[in-house]
Amino acid sequence: MKRALLLYGFWGWPARRGNWFRDEKVLLEKLGYGVTMPLPKSPSSYFPSNRRWQTTIHSFTPDNGSVLVGFSLGGKAILDYLNKAGTNIDTLVLLATPIETIAKKDASSKFQPKISQIIFNILGYKRQSYDWSKIKRSARQIICIYKRDDVRVPLSHGIRLAKELSAQLVILEGKDHMWDVDLDKINNVL
Repeated sequence: MKRALLLYGFWGWPARRGNWFRDEKVLLEKLGYGVTMPLPKSPSSYFPSNRRWQTTIHSFTPDNGSVLVGFSLGGKAILDYLNKAGTNIDTLVLLATPIETIAKKDASSKFQPKISQIIFNILGYKRQSYDWSKIKRSARQIICIYKRDDVRVPLSHGIRLAKELSAQLVILEGKDHMWDVDLDKINNVL
């Protein structure tokens, strides 16, 4: 059976109003995927630490038939995992994934650099250098999906990530942080 793991980001838990995760889970199941989508069990789970996500990914045991979907910090956790583990998977989908804290030069973001740094530090998302070629080799297909005017993670992160990973870059219109997503645009690339 094909398997998929969906990881959300900071305050981006799957039942939040406007979040597309629930619908994506249903669509992937219709496509024959067994979907793992961790749900928050306490208020602290709305803010998943990198350590928690590393344990979740490890328990999922990704293999060459797996699809890993990471939204925002969930995508950063997947990058951290693949950078360390070097596991081979089928498809990696990164949505609005920050690859570093938001810098002052990314002034289009309403997410202040200081707040970004605090969140990264508290949740254990360390600034690190990635072995891009190792991550690139770990997935048969890599797709980066970003909003043109995302208020949290600037498009510049997606452009850099797509370049580093030789990934397909899908740019959606809008200013929200992936709360309103046309699932057909995601599923068409899977």
